[in-house]
Amino acid sequence: MPLSENPDVFLRDFGVPCVANAQSFTGILDTPDETMNMGGVNVLSTMYTLRCKSASVTAAGIASGTAVTVNGVAFVVRDVILEDDGVFSHLSMSK
Repeated sequence: MPLSENPDVFLRDFGVPCVANAQSFTGILDTPDETMNMGGVNVLSTMYTLRCKSASVTAAGIASGTAVTVNGVAFVVRDVILEDDGVFSHLSMSK
């Protein structure tokens, strides 16, 4: 069942301005740290993820390798993953 609420309300409260392929949209940037074990040594890494409307992803033609500016900071999209009912997409990114 699709989300019956307006996703713009959620993005308005928590979102930041984003641009990809000259298309502006709003997204929520998360930067959680993750510990990875590499050869017996723990390494701390930041995982950059952007949650935005799937319609914005489609309109901007966002795919793996797309450059995205989030609140003035440049990133490159690694993966695009639909969330739950597909209203939102999750973009994993790198700087």
